[in-house]
Amino acid sequence: MNNDFVACHLTEKLQKVQRYSYQRGFVEAYHIGQQTNDWMKGNSTLPPFPLEEAESRKLLDCAAPIPDFSLETFEKRVEAGKLEEYKNPKPLFRDRAIAKVDAQYLGYPIENLELLTVDILHNIKTEPISNPGEELKEKEYALFKMKNNYSGFIRVDVNVKEKTTLALTFDEVLTEGKVDYLRLRCSNVVYYELEAGEYELETLEPYTFQYLQVNVLKGKVSVKSAGIRHLRCKDTARVTFGSSDKELELLFNTGLETFRQNAVDIFMDCPSRERAGWLCDSFYTGRAEEVLTGKNLIEKAFLENYAVAEKFNFLPEGMLPMCFPADNYNGNFIPNWSLWFILELEEHLKRTGDSAFVETLRERIFKLLGYFEKLTNEAGLLEDLKGWIFVEWSKANEFVNGVNYPSNMLYASALDTVCRLYKKPEYAVKAENIRKKVLEQYFNGKFFRDNSVREKGVLKPTENYSETCQYFAFFFGVATKDSHPELWKTLTVDFGPERVKNKLFPEIHASNAFIGNLMRMDLLGAQGYIEKQIEEIKKYYLLMARETGTFWENDNRGASLNHGFSSQICHFLVRDIAGITINAPGKTITWKLSNMTERSFNLTLPIGDDSAVFTAELKNNEIRYSFKIPTGYKINIVEHPEVPSKNIEFI
Repeated sequence: MNNDFVACHLTEKLQKVQRYSYQRGFVEAYHIGQQTNDWMKGNSTLPPFPLEEAESRKLLDCAAPIPDFSLETFEKRVEAGKLEEYKNPKPLFRDRAIAKVDAQYLGYPIENLELLTVDILHNIKTEPISNPGEELKEKEYALFKMKNNYSGFIRVDVNVKEKTTLALTFDEVLTEGKVDYLRLRCSNVVYYELEAGEYELETLEPYTFQYLQVNVLKGKVSVKSAGIRHLRCKDTARVTFGSSDKELELLFNTGLETFRQNAVDIFMDCPSRERAGWLCDSFYTGRAEEVLTGKNLIEKAFLENYAVAEKFNFLPEGMLPMCFPADNYNGNFIPNWSLWFILELEEHLKRTGDSAFVETLRERIFKLLGYFEKLTNEAGLLEDLKGWIFVEWSKANEFVNGVNYPSNMLYASALDTVCRLYKKPEYAVKAENIRKKVLEQYFNGKFFRDNSVREKGVLKPTENYSETCQYFAFFFGVATKDSHPELWKTLTVDFGPERVKNKLFPEIHASNAFIGNLMRMDLLGAQGYIEKQIEEIKKYYLLMARETGTFWENDNRGASLNHGFSSQICHFLVRDIAGITINAPGKTITWKLSNMTERSFNLTLPIGDDSAVFTAELKNNEIRYSFKIPTGYKINIVEHPEVPSKNIEFI
């Protein structure tokens, strides 16, 4: 044991505080003086703890790249003003992370908390003033804005003139011109009690914000600078996208920034509320990683967690966690997400050629299918699934009782995938039977129903219809534009971003960003509806890009405004709009000039440790293109059926 190693208890960080959110750890609250950091200089007077050698553990090699920890200061101070009291404050914030601590949800009971940060600010409102000074006195605040919505460690350099209490509040957007630090159902507050002196404050935990408000509850302080230490993927430096269409450029860069903040060591759903590795989200983020990094190292690290775990506590035998590493003590799980895991595994194989890794999951996959087999009815369809049955964030999540058809379409696709991965043709037979039953019994001639329920032992179709159920049918091969031309026409012509506003088919419940809208964009691109895909991507996502510089969890501001799955927009821009697909294991590139629109573009794509460059423009009714690809790769050019093309020498 190293005799130079000393352990001691640092007491400046309060321990008995509330959870930051239901999904994450604890808020940060500090009592800090000028001697607080003496332990870093070897001058600590704190009593040392006795030491003992810890049990050795097997550690996995970390393939994920070292993150970007660069510093960035705020773009501007937006305003400053007074903190005043509400005459009629809202009820106290008592989220489940505060009020429902128990044996299944660990934390400190509310009566044992040393400090409840959200209560300190509960009855305070802001009133801006004109021509504020640089110094902030008691009951004053300053509001700062970053260039974009970013994730990382909050940094504030302050000169404290006298004993001061600071509360830093933050959020991704302003709500009615104010920082609503509870908008996301998180406690977006960092608390400091500071002795007089100069401090470079930096949070221990990463947060997501575009706006930061420095609130002086007591004392006097000057803010010398404020900003962030980024925590995001830096393995994206080689990818660039330029276009004559600046809106597409903005969308690509927004997808890139969204990916970077949600792909640090594993894929996360969001970098704010949860920072958790959710399946299904990861299916889409994995597609983005391929085009943005040229490798899938972070996806491998994410999936590997599922491969090496000895067991998954609290779950039924064979089931996979909906997010991991993260045990849910209450035993909750999303059965659908385990099926998305199978689909992602096949796509990971296609991206990397890593068949050995797929083989390590063989036993786990077959145990999973064994779990689902027990839930099939006499027709071979899944019925009465257990757990949190999740189709998407919309009304579709309410139509999951009995036989849920989106879940069965996904199940059929997973069975087909297992057939291909592990050479098990019997699973393809089961998959075809499921698709046949859905088509025979639950398509009403115009739309697919979402579910059927039993009445007196007999399955009866409901009249529940969701937009997302229709996309599931096409996405998972139950229907095609040839087998169901009228439905396909209805979806492509009448549905989309403005369908609800135009009051078309109100009986079909609308999709949301996750995952119905993404499925729609995927289907439009895969079927060659490029101009329509571009039009709708802009209608769905440009507002997000302009407001936060990141893509959102929902199609409104009510949830996370930085969600990793939507970085798949970059995948669409490369695969569909640029028309480029890369088969890295086969060292081949396909470039569909047939997808070419009137927009010119130049694109640099990372491929492994190398890069490829593509340029194209429509000039004098001729597609002029050039490319530079890595040694050993071959490129297949798919000509436009109507517009002639010319390969110009790459300069």
